[in-house]
Amino acid sequence: MLTLVSDVASDYFNLLQLDLELQITRNTAKTQEDSFKLTSFRLDHGVAIKLDVLQAQQVLDTADAQIPDLERQIGQEEDAISILIGDYPHGVPRGNPLVEQALPPEVPAGLPSALLERRPDIREAEQTLIAANAEIGVAKAQFFPQISLTGSGGGSFGRSSKSAHFRGGRNSGKPASGRIAARAGFDRLQAGHSARIRRCVRCLDRISEIS
Repeated sequence: MLTLVSDVASDYFNLLQLDLELQITRNTAKTQEDSFKLTSFRLDHGVAIKLDVLQAQQVLDTADAQIPDLERQIGQEEDAISILIGDYPHGVPRGNPLVEQALPPEVPAGLPSALLERRPDIREAEQTLIAANAEIGVAKAQFFPQISLTGSGGGSFGRSSKSAHFRGGRNSGKPASGRIAARAGFDRLQAGHSARIRRCVRCLDRISEIS
């Protein structure tokens, strides 16, 4: 759930960034259009040369060409956000523009990394690791032979101990497969847990850089 919220927030700010770029590009195109008209007027009155008009036209065409590409990227971001929230692709309502967004609070220096343990996803991954480690112990126990020291009637140890039974592990058909599979599963979970913690640390570093 936390990853989903993070993805939606990231895509939304990317969308606001594209909105800002589109606004700047449109303003640039408008300015270049005025410049082209002025240069053409100067050419008509013998003040400018044909090369000046061609250069102004080229700059205007470049600005105009960027607008459809930015509009396409905005549409893709809106579709991505709609899919993330489980809806059909549609336009995304905007709040404040990017330049009016509040900056995140300043992160004080010296915070211990142990604070990451409070994150719900980190705690969930930790419990999953504990469970996987327990499965390794179960698989290891099943690997060893099982010895019964009581009689068939469950009597006390003594003469009935002569009927002690020795049998192979409950997975004697494939003695190591369960333990190997459990260990492999634990290693995968541990790698994922470590990667999640590294992502959290990088996130905190980015927040520190911003603030």
